[in-house]
Amino acid sequence: REEWASDFGVSWVGGDGMDLALDNVKRALAMHTEGVEHNPANSALLRGCRRLGYPAEVAPQQGYPVGPWDGGLCGLGYKAGDRQGVKGSVLTDAASTGNFKYITEAFVERILVDGGRAVGLIGDINGRPFRVTATTVVCAAGSLHSPLLLRRSGLRNPHIGKNLRLHPVSLIHGIFDEKMELYRGAPMTTVSRVVENLDGKGYGSKLEIPLVHPFAMGTLVPFLGDPVDLKRVLLNIDRTMAIIVLNRDSG
Repeated sequence: REEWASDFGVSWVGGDGMDLALDNVKRALAMHTEGVEHNPANSALLRGCRRLGYPAEVAPQQGYPVGPWDGGLCGLGYKAGDRQGVKGSVLTDAASTGNFKYITEAFVERILVDGGRAVGLIGDINGRPFRVTATTVVCAAGSLHSPLLLRRSGLRNPHIGKNLRLHPVSLIHGIFDEKMELYRGAPMTTVSRVVENLDGKGYGSKLEIPLVHPFAMGTLVPFLGDPVDLKRVLLNIDRTMAIIVLNRDSG
């Protein structure tokens, strides 16, 4: 936030307005750090960091606790909205007003612009064209599709498509004597920020524990032609520990 305000002139992100906006989002998503249950892998990260004197903490979670019925599928998302994501919070609130309409399976071809102002959009739903007019249009198609939509709409601002930031991830893993159960419970319930600020400007990495279901782990294991060796590796899934190194991209 300080970088956005000082280097890019987005001054409002450093003020109370941004704090209020973030607090509202946290309330809508029911963010919490109390009562979070860790699977063995996340507990191992906490335990290891504490032994090494590294900082480690509970990563804030959203929505309701993950129960034994989860089946290791939490990381794949809940269609019912049980985890209080956008579908289970702000979109539900909007629908309850009676003034909000969902349009699913829609492709937006372009935003309609009249006199330099967005006034609606056109697209299609499974091949059937549709048109929406509006006094306010919000382009929120993600960092990859938003610039494509703006370009298709005839906009030519030189900043469109520039300044993309990613978060490259590396993964390390090892086999433990005890069970790690990477697939159980909520994803990434812990985080270590020991290397988060390597340059004094907030650039570095976070260490977190991914949630990896057995079928996902199977896609990551290279098959080198020996089915017996592959089976041996896959039988160690319960005892496999993985840590992701989440890097902040400087662009």
